[in-house]
Amino acid sequence: MSDAFAPGGPGRDVPRLSIGRCLALCAGAALLLWGAGLLTFLRARAVVSFTLPARDQHPVERHNLALFTYGPTVSASSYDHWLDHQHHPAFAVDGFEHPSPIEKWASSPGDRAPWLEIAWGRPALVDTVRLRHAGWKEAPQLTAERYSLTCVGGATDGRSFSVEHNVEPVVSHTVACDGATGLRLSIWPNGPRKVVRLYEIEVWGIPVEATAR
Repeated sequence: MSDAFAPGGPGRDVPRLSIGRCLALCAGAALLLWGAGLLTFLRARAVVSFTLPARDQHPVERHNLALFTYGPTVSASSYDHWLDHQHHPAFAVDGFEHPSPIEKWASSPGDRAPWLEIAWGRPALVDTVRLRHAGWKEAPQLTAERYSLTCVGGATDGRSFSVEHNVEPVVSHTVACDGATGLRLSIWPNGPRKVVRLYEIEVWGIPVEATAR
């Protein structure tokens, strides 16, 4: 073929893509798209529920019903996990006074309505919920500002307590859950693509059977 028939016109030396190179480039682009899709899939929102092994019996006096030693079931709308971290919701009930930055519950980046639910399985009178937000160990602006606490089970099932404009990294909320077998914490992220971070949730109350004695 003469220069007159080259794509660049007469006198121009224009490199031509071979079919093999074109296929390689197309395959590379497809691989990048596939990899991005796989990453999105692996980090996508997925409800998780886990029952911890019970090491102790619930005492009759007022105590933290959510503590891991009593074998609660911990459920969450999602959790952030990848090769170098696992922010599992079970960390939120481990009772550690000095946790590492890994040992917290964090929602998935794609979860726009994160929630965490603790179920202890026996009716109790719940009076207080204590939260250790991200600002306890990290930057203050990571502390959840807006969230709600909802009674699960019992005479007050579905009763909700709303919190607005919170700035406290460690805070206690007075609630009134009668005969509750669990409690749900629903948190609104502080902004688009923001994840929710929670180091600890404590649910204080007394078993209903203890009040009947």
